[in-house]
Amino acid sequence: MKNEIRRVIFPINLKLTFVVLSITAVSLSSYIWLALDLFKTDKVAYVFEAVEKQNEQISQLIAKSFEEISFAHQLLLEGKDFSKIRSKIFSTNESILGHIEFRKGKNQYSYFKGREIIVPPEVFRTGNIKTGIRGFKLGNKRYFVHFINIGELKSFVIFSSAQIKDIISESKLYSYKVMLNNEVLIGSRQKFWDGEFDLVGHHFQTFTSDFQGEKYIVSIIPTMGESIVSITGINYNKALAASTKLRNTSLYFGFLVAGIVIILILLFSAVMTKSIKKLYLGSIELAKTNFSYRVKLKQRDEIGVLGDSFNDMAGKIQVYMEEMKEKARLENELNTAKLVQKSFFPTNRIDGKNMALKAYYQPASECGGDWWGYLNIGKVDIVILLDVTGHGTAAALMTAVIHNALTAIKYITEQDPSFAQDSAKIMQFLNDSMCSVDIDLNATAFVAVFEVGRLNYCNASHNPPYFVKNTGSEIYKKNEFVPLMEKIGSRLGENKESQYESVIVDYGPRDYMVLYTDGIVEATNLEGKQFGTRNFIKNLGGNLSLGFEKSLDALIKSFYEFVEGNEPDDDISVLRVDLK
Repeated sequence: MKNEIRRVIFPINLKLTFVVLSITAVSLSSYIWLALDLFKTDKVAYVFEAVEKQNEQISQLIAKSFEEISFAHQLLLEGKDFSKIRSKIFSTNESILGHIEFRKGKNQYSYFKGREIIVPPEVFRTGNIKTGIRGFKLGNKRYFVHFINIGELKSFVIFSSAQIKDIISESKLYSYKVMLNNEVLIGSRQKFWDGEFDLVGHHFQTFTSDFQGEKYIVSIIPTMGESIVSITGINYNKALAASTKLRNTSLYFGFLVAGIVIILILLFSAVMTKSIKKLYLGSIELAKTNFSYRVKLKQRDEIGVLGDSFNDMAGKIQVYMEEMKEKARLENELNTAKLVQKSFFPTNRIDGKNMALKAYYQPASECGGDWWGYLNIGKVDIVILLDVTGHGTAAALMTAVIHNALTAIKYITEQDPSFAQDSAKIMQFLNDSMCSVDIDLNATAFVAVFEVGRLNYCNASHNPPYFVKNTGSEIYKKNEFVPLMEKIGSRLGENKESQYESVIVDYGPRDYMVLYTDGIVEATNLEGKQFGTRNFIKNLGGNLSLGFEKSLDALIKSFYEFVEGNEPDDDISVLRVDLK
């Protein structure tokens, strides 16, 4: 029964458009201007990361500067030509101002570039510390001392704060400080932090700090063994004011819009999804192979029509599955018939008493109407080639009849040995066998009986086989192929009263015979041109001398090259017989 598919009256897209536009018209019109303002001030939200990166750069530059001083100090201690090295170091590094050494039991050694700097005595009290940096102030100027303790030697290099000031540039956005033991060595004009920092066990910190009623984001990075600290800060309120305002406004507005949208969606989806759930349950039933299941929807929109389509599809699947079952059954029967018919044929190579045979057979479908058989009875070899009209299952059933007749012939010759020597008697028996079957099919056939030096054949309207005398040449011409076409009788199965006559041909050792069905000569290529008798004989003539195995293979190869992939629509059988 065919299900009625209803016409769409109120499309679902109109329903969805109306609801979505109602929601978006209220929400987006108010939210767009907030989003634009958010994009303008969005970069400020990354201020923490920017402060950290800025401070990392300053810290790396400070560390590098002090490493240069430390490296120069090491050169002064390790150099062999002291005066030459000292002169080079002091001339190439403007910030290094002097060098002082103390050795136990010896006087103080000192060298200054320009005016001698009076270093406070407490700077020289280093205790057991092997190396480090200290700072001191003379007047309005600040200096650094890099010291190294090696056994009885204490070495001090004095350098100015210009070494650090030069690498820290003033910025309108960021403020900087460099501290040594909680003492500010270098700082921006704008103050932003005045606290102390516990250097022990701390490495990197970024935090907010209140200073003189203002809030700042401060990044602290210890440098040079945690004795020197690089500090970078930025005003928190200026950097994040817009972001904070937008965040708060968006939060309140978002909650309002979300609440409205959720309520509307819940109400709307309850109506819309009811039908969809029914379709979903229907799909589950189909997945369980319950093809008799039908959904019932009253809507006259796309979902209602989808329900009609679903029911129609389920009905068609139900019919299709029944057809597939029948098709599978028929295919199984055809495969079985193919296997049974294959058992009717002997092997494609036979070595008899009076001849050797090589065969090629290819059905046009699963089952074919071509058949050939072989019997050896005493000193006689019998070869039968049959072509039932058409091909397919009906034709294959008729080949089964003839195959059974071949078995009967073997038993008849036990009672009458002369029966096996007369091809006409055999043909008559085959005709009686086909006529006994009440079916509107007939067949052409050729029966060949081989004795020593003599061929007894009978033809029932079959393509005349070719007889070829062995001349020993490499190529056989067309006129050397003699068709065996004498006393041709009617087809098998046409008339039970048909009479057949045999023909006797003498042959010599190594003469040839070629038997075939019309499927090979009537096959066409993509242009509709037939392979034809001329090509058939031409290929045989050129390949006959190649030998028993290769000649037939070469013929079949040439045939398929000619048809160019156009599948033949009839069965093909070719038998080459080499006479002994």
